[in-house]
Amino acid sequence: MMSLYKKVAGVRARFTRWLLDKELLAGHRDYTRYIILGMGRTGSNLLATSLQSQSNVIAFGELFNNAHHERISWMYPGYKTSGAALELRARDPRAFIDTMVYGRMPKRVSAVGFKLFYYHAREPNWACIWPHLRDMEGLKVIHLKRKNLLRTYLSMSYALQDRQWIARSDHGVTRKEAIELDYEDVLKGFRKIRAWENEGDCFFAGQPVLEVFYEGLVGRYDEEMSRIQDFLGVPRSSAHTNTRKQSIQRLSESIANYEELKARFQGSEWAAFFEE
Repeated sequence: MMSLYKKVAGVRARFTRWLLDKELLAGHRDYTRYIILGMGRTGSNLLATSLQSQSNVIAFGELFNNAHHERISWMYPGYKTSGAALELRARDPRAFIDTMVYGRMPKRVSAVGFKLFYYHAREPNWACIWPHLRDMEGLKVIHLKRKNLLRTYLSMSYALQDRQWIARSDHGVTRKEAIELDYEDVLKGFRKIRAWENEGDCFFAGQPVLEVFYEGLVGRYDEEMSRIQDFLGVPRSSAHTNTRKQSIQRLSESIANYEELKARFQGSEWAAFFEE
């Protein structure tokens, strides 16, 4: 039944998109433009699917993921992943943003955005989108972070190991075998993540920015979603998601050499990440 529902919803979305493109359906551009700035393993799927659950908000996926040159990861029904849109993104990424990402939308839509990670669009042909977005009038930035960088690093390590990036049911929430982490690699990871966060804050300092932490989104979901809705200027409504945490284990249960790492980081600026 759910599969049939998704197929019907997809057909309806594609038809609506076709009517808008042909200007046979009344649309508008007077909506809030936003991006979700951050990196993987910080709750971007949780946030994006929560926003998608609201009929007046559109949250696209990783549109400028360097690994997806052969397709567009819209993660939203009604949009073609190849063809003219793919060609436009390759030829003129700024026009792609202006005409397709932030194009004409149904009257019900109040906010449109997409996920942009620190390491996206760093290749020469796409790099121009960064200053384009920075200078875009009215753009709002949701800067998604995670307070505990060790959990970010651990989650990334598990995702790379298991090749599982999203858990959409409780079946994805499992106990995982402890893995060993290299001290130097972890230290480099901490420094890189912090540098990315600071660079993002500085780069978009001239735009309205809302700092959102994964821990707050998980622990105070309704409160945080209301805060995000207020920031985007959309009416408050109940949000929901089928994305689930992929691990419920303590750090000491997930990292084989946890005590060794904790001792080596003791007294450093990163020591707090080892407090459970």
